Amino acid sequence: MSFKDRLNNWIKENGYTRRYVASKIGMTEAGLGKFLNESSRTISISYIEELHRQFGISIDWLLTGEGEIETDLSTSEKQLLSYFNQLDESHRKDLLSIAKTFLPPADQEEASESTISQKAG
Repeated sequence: MSFKDRLNNWIKENGYTRRYVASKIGMTEAGLGKFLNESSRTISISYIEELHRQFGISIDWLLTGEGEIETDLSTSEKQLLSYFNQLDESHRKDLLSIAKTFLPPADQEEASESTISQKAG
């Protein structure tokens, strides 16, 4: 099975539309459709990385068909990731700020430092 077949089957099996997946990875629906339907089309690694970030899908599995389809996320983690990915950037920042308040004080400081270093990097 090819990369395209694996991705196409994964989209169908998870009940997603091409439009939804494309919008989540910053691609047009037409662009994703052309990639999946035309044998000569390729896809940028940035879109593959975004599939991993947005949906927890394994890059190794996508590229080779080996290993687990999705990373080792629990059902609740997958659900949380799905909800988070549906938010706009402003609401994502708000949610992260709220989530940090649930951490013990030492972990709150570490989470803030991590956010600062990610912005700087």
